[in-house]
Amino acid sequence: TPDETVAATPKPQPKTLEISLTEPVWMSVRELVGQKQLFEGLMQPGPHSFPLGTGVQVLAGRPDLVMAHIGDQPAKALGSIETIQWVTFKPPVAALNATDQSSS
Repeated sequence: TPDETVAATPKPQPKTLEISLTEPVWMSVRELVGQKQLFEGLMQPGPHSFPLGTGVQVLAGRPDLVMAHIGDQPAKALGSIETIQWVTFKPPVAALNATDQSSS
């Protein structure tokens, strides 16, 4: 039946990190593996996308002004204005590994 086909089709995994900001913010974005720099400088307002790959790290001069999300997850601020630190984003883990995540 068509329902079985839909259930058997795996949901595509998000491949990008979506970042949005309403005013210019100094930012640095790098790959988690290899630390390749994807962006560094004053990021202008608007939506921005970065390839997620195996993971991405983001550092913002004003983390409270930067909203980030992967796929259909709700967007959230990188942090408070007082806490400037690298924030790591990794691709969502498959459902099989979800139990491993909850125990940590």
